[in-house]
Amino acid sequence: MEKLRKNFLLIAISILLSYCFTSYTVHAQNRGNQDALQPVQGLSIFDAKGKRVGTVLGSTGYNGIPPSVAFRLDGRLIILEVERHRFTGNGFTRTFSSFYFESDNCTGTPFVSGPAESGDTLAPHHILDGNVLLAPDGATRNIIVKSQGSTNLPNQCEIHATPFPSLASPWRFLVDLSTQFQPPFTMK
Repeated sequence: MEKLRKNFLLIAISILLSYCFTSYTVHAQNRGNQDALQPVQGLSIFDAKGKRVGTVLGSTGYNGIPPSVAFRLDGRLIILEVERHRFTGNGFTRTFSSFYFESDNCTGTPFVSGPAESGDTLAPHHILDGNVLLAPDGATRNIIVKSQGSTNLPNQCEIHATPFPSLASPWRFLVDLSTQFQPPFTMK
């Protein structure tokens, strides 16, 4: 009888230990799945109102280089960098705020010295003046520069007492990005 009780006790302890070990293994595996790295695809930038700005093309993160996004406007491919509180230029979009004007008050068609684009680019170039995005608008031509400054900051207009000639390319207004997106921006 004593031997039967010992065998029964050993069997019960073995079953209990087996159950505990199996339960621990299953729990550890489930916890491992929850803590495992999950791949992320299709990162996007969103504004403060949750509006999607564009798909993240990439960012090195090195030296604070912000992520680049792409979107289309009137069929044109636009590529910009997005910092937390503003848009900035990149290789396809230059940040610029000193245009030439044929008027004496920085109004009318803005011009940039030299050609608008080289034929070697895959995407069209744009200029970002503050929040105003501009696109090339015709062939390079000779103009007489009477004033110089920003397209959207009238207090930054320099009137030239002596106008001068320049070979320049015309640019046109595309969109004021501040009317489309509200910072701060987030990446999701």
